[in-house]
Amino acid sequence: MHSSNCRVIEQVCQWLDEEEHVWLASIVATWGSSPRPAGSLLAYSPGKGIAGSLSGGCVEEDLLRQLANNNIETTPSIHSYGLTKNDQLKLALPCGGNLSILLERLEKEFHLPHFREIEATLQQGQLISRQVCTQTGALALQSGSTPSIDQNQTSINHTLGPAFKLLLTGAGETTRCVAELAQAVDFAVTVCDFRDEFIEGWSMDDVELVKAFPDDIVREGFMGANAAIIALAHDPRVDDMALMEAFNGNAFYIAAMGSSQTSEKRRARLIELGVSSDQLTRLFAPAGIPTGSKTPWEIAISVVAQLTAERNRILQNKLS
Repeated sequence: MHSSNCRVIEQVCQWLDEEEHVWLASIVATWGSSPRPAGSLLAYSPGKGIAGSLSGGCVEEDLLRQLANNNIETTPSIHSYGLTKNDQLKLALPCGGNLSILLERLEKEFHLPHFREIEATLQQGQLISRQVCTQTGALALQSGSTPSIDQNQTSINHTLGPAFKLLLTGAGETTRCVAELAQAVDFAVTVCDFRDEFIEGWSMDDVELVKAFPDDIVREGFMGANAAIIALAHDPRVDDMALMEAFNGNAFYIAAMGSSQTSEKRRARLIELGVSSDQLTRLFAPAGIPTGSKTPWEIAISVVAQLTAERNRILQNKLS
């Protein structure tokens, strides 16, 4: 598990297992320019510290102050920040932003099995939805389909897990670096390669490694608008097959690593293989924002920055 919320869940399980009591805060809704999106988590255990975040620190400070003074009820409760101008000045929330938070006090006997199941599901790259009754504190779990958090009169429903998936072609060192960073920003990552010499001994926690032709993998699972495909193999037999199939789907990000000269040759080669000029306008090549990077980690930072920017762009377009 690599994302911020996954690490919070992991820390909650550890603290509860150590018989510490834990406060869990979940952002239920935001308005204006809130620092963190809805669904973000923060866990706090006295004497242990904080995992996760709700803001740049201002909301956390006020929340911890209330907890230290025993000003928070132990049943699940909703708290709002930034609703008044005084709040905005005191908490330094930007642009009039405000947020609503669900706060729960967790104890080992009642809550640890609940969060252990969440932890195990997230480790498998799957989504899971937790329901919290705000009147009684009763908990329930079920499979989820899309990450979200919703509130009704009696409960909060929070679906956790990766909303976006990423296919990387070529089991190399740059692929390993891209995969690690992509997991950290909530992508479910699959690596595809059919070359025995590259996949032998290649493994990575929480990353699916598939020995297959990449066009088959794209066709079977990466045609939707929540998918991204990045060609990293430096081998046209691997990369071009994946790209040609990707253009037939709706992936929001299609990219290929390489120099400007290599990218122009790739475009010419793909046109010869039947890819249209209009389809090629969707290709990010060279992949990544221009940084002059040479090392695998620097390249990975550049590529994942661009990947994340594209994801945020389409999410913002959906909201506007």
